[in-house]
Amino acid sequence: MDMTKIIEFLQCGRSAMRVIALLSALNLILILWKILDLIRMRARLSGAEMHACHQLDLSEATAREETTRVAKAKLICIRTGLRALELIATIAPLIGLLETLLGMV
Repeated sequence: MDMTKIIEFLQCGRSAMRVIALLSALNLILILWKILDLIRMRARLSGAEMHACHQLDLSEATAREETTRVAKAKLICIRTGLRALELIATIAPLIGLLETLLGMV
């Protein structure tokens, strides 16, 4: 799609259209950030598992417990940013509804 068509489309709408476009862009950035974060976490967990099994010479049960401990700590970190996604998913349709109501009036 040509950039001028996108700009014309945004100019046809009111300010709510610009807000929804901004929220959509922010949402896309957050989703990409979370995907990259999940990929990095998977690599870190694999490294922690290998470290617990081979380098620390732990028993299988102890290595499993250590890996579980590291995974729980990483899951706490991975939850960052999810609240913003929830907030955007809640606000964007309400702004669209408000714009529809303002257009009727």
